Amino acid sequence: MTTLVYKAKLSGPFTLFKAGEFIGEPGWQHNLTNNKNGDYEIMVVTKGTIYLDINHTKFAVQEGDCILVPPFVTHFGFKATETTTKHYWIHFLLNTNEIEKYNKNEKFTRQHYNEIFLPQLFKISEINKIIVLTKQLLDSAEIPNNLLQCNYLLTALLIELSNQYLKNATQQATDKSSQRMEQICNWIKLHAYENITVAQVADKFNISSVYLTRLFQKYQQQSTLDYIHNEKITLSQELLLTTSKSIKEISYQLGFTNDKYFMRLFKKLTNMTPTQYRNTYTKEYVNNNTRNPDIPFTQELNHLDEI
Repeated sequence: MTTLVYKAKLSGPFTLFKAGEFIGEPGWQHNLTNNKNGDYEIMVVTKGTIYLDINHTKFAVQEGDCILVPPFVTHFGFKATETTTKHYWIHFLLNTNEIEKYNKNEKFTRQHYNEIFLPQLFKISEINKIIVLTKQLLDSAEIPNNLLQCNYLLTALLIELSNQYLKNATQQATDKSSQRMEQICNWIKLHAYENITVAQVADKFNISSVYLTRLFQKYQQQSTLDYIHNEKITLSQELLLTTSKSIKEISYQLGFTNDKYFMRLFKKLTNMTPTQYRNTYTKEYVNNNTRNPDIPFTQELNHLDEI
């Protein structure tokens, strides 16, 4: 099955329509519905697998997948879920008529830098970044009269999804060094919860620490240690927003032996303390099998149309 990829001009922020997080009990199926308001919808699955029929095409959307539902298309759950599922759902309007199906054989050039690419289904490579951006968006969506900020946060999220897709789609292993770099980065992501050091990473791949850092400077434009720290802080942002664990517990879970050092590093990379970060993004709309979402931004959208 060939996955469709949609391309849209990025001439300004897109418009958030409604959004939330859905928690489905085992046996849940998506209702038969149609996005009749002209809105697109993305779903990011963070737990379990959901089964969707979109315009007569069946998809098993697994944990870590992102799926896009175009407007005016009938979609429903064709199979009940086996386990508890969680997914973020975001409806949005594209402020452009210039959206088209993308020819994946087309070479990516500088002219594409003002466009976003949204595949109908793809595996998110850095799910932690997407979760953090989504939590920020959902928090802002709960604040009255906050549509403009939400639109920019939505656009940042879509750009990140597009960037991750393009990176995966266009990444070509042109030499052995780039192949090894990809393996090293994946290993660090997998072991970011451990107290890993630059020397340990170098030993794992039978190279010197100096050569390892040279690879990171060439392919990631940062040192090995900076890359490890950034991965850990990204994970900590997700834990701060999705769990009630204390800062000390989170720091130890991520392999830090000193929670004070973790807090200093967090502030250095995010310009706020872990507590400030957690308190900044605390709200979100959650619905489940028995609570259906309303349309929180309808009145604001109507007001904007009248201006």
